[in-house]
Amino acid sequence: MKLRILAVMSLWLLAQSVAADPAAAVSIEIDPATKYQKIDGFGFFGPSKVWWGSADPAAFYNDQWLDLVLNDLGLTIHRNEYYAEEAGQDANWAKQAPFVKAIAAKAKADNIPLKFILTVWSPPSQWKTNKSLKGGGHLLPAHYADFGKWLVQGIKNYESVGAKVYAISPQNEPLFSEPYNSCQYTREEYHDMIKVAVPIIKAAYPDVKIFGPEHMLFGVAKDWDWNNQDPSQAVLKDPDTCKYLDIWACHGYGPDGATPTEGSTEATFWTNARQRISPFNKPLWMTETSGYKGYNGTLRYAMAIHAALYYGHVSGWVHWYGADDFFNGNTPTKNYYAAKQFYRFVRPEAVRIGSTVKGDNAIFATAFQHDNDKSFTVVAINGDAGPKTVKLVGTVPDKLKAYRTSENENGVDLGTVSKDEITLAPRSVTTLYDGPAIGAKAAPAKTDPEKKP
Repeated sequence: MKLRILAVMSLWLLAQSVAADPAAAVSIEIDPATKYQKIDGFGFFGPSKVWWGSADPAAFYNDQWLDLVLNDLGLTIHRNEYYAEEAGQDANWAKQAPFVKAIAAKAKADNIPLKFILTVWSPPSQWKTNKSLKGGGHLLPAHYADFGKWLVQGIKNYESVGAKVYAISPQNEPLFSEPYNSCQYTREEYHDMIKVAVPIIKAAYPDVKIFGPEHMLFGVAKDWDWNNQDPSQAVLKDPDTCKYLDIWACHGYGPDGATPTEGSTEATFWTNARQRISPFNKPLWMTETSGYKGYNGTLRYAMAIHAALYYGHVSGWVHWYGADDFFNGNTPTKNYYAAKQFYRFVRPEAVRIGSTVKGDNAIFATAFQHDNDKSFTVVAINGDAGPKTVKLVGTVPDKLKAYRTSENENGVDLGTVSKDEITLAPRSVTTLYDGPAIGAKAAPAKTDPEKKP
């Protein structure tokens, strides 16, 4: 409970403690010559409802939902679980295949660069010490090669319905024993499994990337955990296995594995993560987070994305289930609209460039440019309780399209604004964009301000 109270309070305390002089000039200085990470994409896990929500394979998508996630939200990474074909599972390939085929076909038809990524929660039970998919247990070393072949089959499954797997993680949260599908690895076991299983994948699919360890952000951020527990340590320190971990990925939770990382801590955590992983020349991804409730949570969620991008130089951000967190059926939630401020307007291959806020510590901004389509994007967050007027300084377009999510607005199209006078509503996320239309739709759909009951 203490962690949850801290999580809710952190953003309010931050905004209140650093409120700036409202009369002072506020600028966001843009430096296109300073280049950081190249963006791989933004995404979420799963279909339109949880996999355990129906036995009908046709229940997990419809045309409206597919259009919404790809052409309105701007989904460019889709994460899914690779299940063993055993009884008592939330899903199997027969249940998943129609959805995967449909979203792959829609993305292709609408020219959406969608990356499919897979994560394993548990290997087949017969290869584990506890002979069960659930309750942890360890993968027996004698079956590491079998496990590699099984992972290849998962990639083939996707290929059979027209979906190309971009990356695969061999284990979700490898330190945790859970009542649901789970498997545990010591640091040494994780290293040894990677050393045996990944070459089998690479022999069959050399372009498929391996990401992991999908442990918690605090695991790399805190000294003791990094030095004693983080599953990637042994992999990274061995040149024979370091080359097989293409993307370093973590989950954005605190030590309990469920509560979001406390907002005021994330800048420090992501800075530590970047500094520890950067010597190994790996992209950083965040591949699961959730738990942001109410509008305070929504604003904290936007700040969490900002922290990962700005301090961690993260190139991939993937939410937990889109169902429930981003949607109620086909109806977008507040978190959907906060995510959309990034997802829709920061496309794969965009590069984050220098952005420095001057004059107000309650405003946060990230900036991006895309050399291929010549687009330019700034996402600005006002964490304060009052409106702010800012200007963009540097080599930027004179006029930009503006879109905003606030407590009473959902992705509202504000029209065109001048770089010299941009209003940031109280506790809001504003995206400033100059570039071509995105996806199959000519422009983001205008939405009316949210009506309060």
